[in-house]
Amino acid sequence: MKFVAYYIDKKSDKIIGAAAMGLMNKIQIINEAMKNGVMPKASTVKSNDFNIDDLLKDIKSKNPKCTRCGI
Repeated sequence: MKFVAYYIDKKSDKIIGAAAMGLMNKIQIINEAMKNGVMPKASTVKSNDFNIDDLLKDIKSKNPKCTRCGI
């Protein structure tokens, strides 16, 4: 079983935390996105079009030296 759970502040539509099971690289991507201010709004994350792996390009644009979230 693999999944990601998001902790959401409903008032601001912001992701404030996450937990993952069986997807270690994904949680690193989410942590780096939150740290670098590129994590999308919760409503975007809830949509079927959202793909965690697409965050890598946004992270690299903010922090090109990031090595923690390499897949």
